[in-house]
Amino acid sequence: MILITGATGHLGQLVIKELLNNKAEFVAGVRNINQYNGHHCNLEHLDYDNLSVMRNAFKNIDTIIFISGNAETEHRIQQHRNLIDAAKQENIKHIIYLSFITVTDPHPKFSFTRQHIDTESYLKASGISHTIVRSCWYMENIKTEIINALDNQVFIDNSNTGKISFISRQDVAKGLANIAINTNLQGRIYSFTGSAAYSMQNIVDLMNTNCHKQIKYTLYSDNDYKKRLIDAKLPEFLAEAITLNRVDIDNGDYAFICQDINFVNKKSPLDISEYIFSICCTH
Repeated sequence: MILITGATGHLGQLVIKELLNNKAEFVAGVRNINQYNGHHCNLEHLDYDNLSVMRNAFKNIDTIIFISGNAETEHRIQQHRNLIDAAKQENIKHIIYLSFITVTDPHPKFSFTRQHIDTESYLKASGISHTIVRSCWYMENIKTEIINALDNQVFIDNSNTGKISFISRQDVAKGLANIAINTNLQGRIYSFTGSAAYSMQNIVDLMNTNCHKQIKYTLYSDNDYKKRLIDAKLPEFLAEAITLNRVDIDNGDYAFICQDINFVNKKSPLDISEYIFSICCTH
């Protein structure tokens, strides 16, 4: 039996859909069962902050698809340790942990990377059999900026020339589900990236080509960019993290390209040029 955490999020729902399509036996771990309105499936109460609740949820579970919660870095580090502790106490056979591509940077500026580094280390030390999936930046993360640029002819960001090998949530979700279903894929470290890396200026060029626009790229200072994110109602800790992520982007942390997603999913991932074109066609 598979249990998926983070089931109410965008990625979690995509993983659930993949598991349903494959007729896998699974339950979705959710914090508030009464408020769940996602894909119809079996639910289990799950709370990263409550060890006994997690232990109860993990009874009769063999494999956990472990997707992060939504909290500040230090809180999330403790939550992840709680989950691993509960899994060990309930003799979980295997954990598939969704990590992040920048964990190989010894001095990352993106604060969430520290959480993934800690969780990978804690998971390895636990002795639980595991698979680690290091995902690159989701292309959906810049959808709002793409739409704003289509409307206003200006694309705003704070990164300079750094490139990102964007990956879609759908491709990551399919990969996580495939690993959970196929035990022969387990026990490895995967890097899920796109097939090419793009700078933000490259993104603007693709928009102008695919959407027949004349959008200009505007480079913001870190302070102005953070203020813009806060004005857009992002929590300050998240606005700070995303703003400082610019340093890791410009250092080349996200430009890494790997074929692991092709191997796991048996097909090439969606390219961001296709994603941009789909937005242009529907917006």
